[in-house]
Amino acid sequence: METLTYWQAVILGIVEGLTEFLPISSTGHILVTARLLDLPSKKGSAGLEALTGPQDDVVKMVAAFRNRRTLIVDGLNAIEGITCKLPKGAFYVFPNISGTGMKSKAFADYLLQDHGVAALSGTAFGSYGEGYLRLSYANSEENLTKALERLAAAVAGARTLA
Repeated sequence: METLTYWQAVILGIVEGLTEFLPISSTGHILVTARLLDLPSKKGSAGLEALTGPQDDVVKMVAAFRNRRTLIVDGLNAIEGITCKLPKGAFYVFPNISGTGMKSKAFADYLLQDHGVAALSGTAFGSYGEGYLRLSYANSEENLTKALERLAAAVAGARTLA
């Protein structure tokens, strides 16, 4: 079975969203999209099926990621010294860790080296990211729960380091 690459699917979705602005019929749109993406006809059909076919799996995936997002945000907010707002998109949270008393880069390194939790320092996004981390929740609920437990232990340990 032919599948679309991630970027082909993204571009197809973007172009599909522009159809209300394009003076092209839906059949013409599909041809334009296929040419734009240089899709063989099988992949073009896969893209059309992805847009018009059953959406049950998409609904399940959205629900799973919503649950994971709630799990990580609630878990982070339960840790003293960390606050986290609910993100509206992507698979990442950007918690404020200033209550730990550690700088972002030092805390991210400490999390990885001493507690086995991968996080990106907020300063990777510029100086205004100081006091924040970026964490992904594109993982299982079981692994996210383990990571939250390790993060809570890390914060407790950070208080003795700071």
